[in-house]
Amino acid sequence: MICDRISIIERLLINELIIQNFKEFKTEIKELYETCKLNKEGKISNAIPELEKANPESFGVSVCSIDGQRYNIGDSDVKFSV
Repeated sequence: MICDRISIIERLLINELIIQNFKEFKTEIKELYETCKLNKEGKISNAIPELEKANPESFGVSVCSIDGQRYNIGDSDVKFSV
């Protein structure tokens, strides 16, 4: 419901968010993502069976600021074991 999010909407409209230029922030995150995505070094750990099943091509980033600004890129919706 919008009532649950009115505070974040109000802060957005008066430019009082923690990350004020979130568009620029997302651009920087995307650039870092694209750079890191090219790194194919390393290998999947076999120390834990669930980790061994991971797809080595899956790579995603999710960011949520303290005031609710969110950005996801890549395979951020893929579930994985940590």
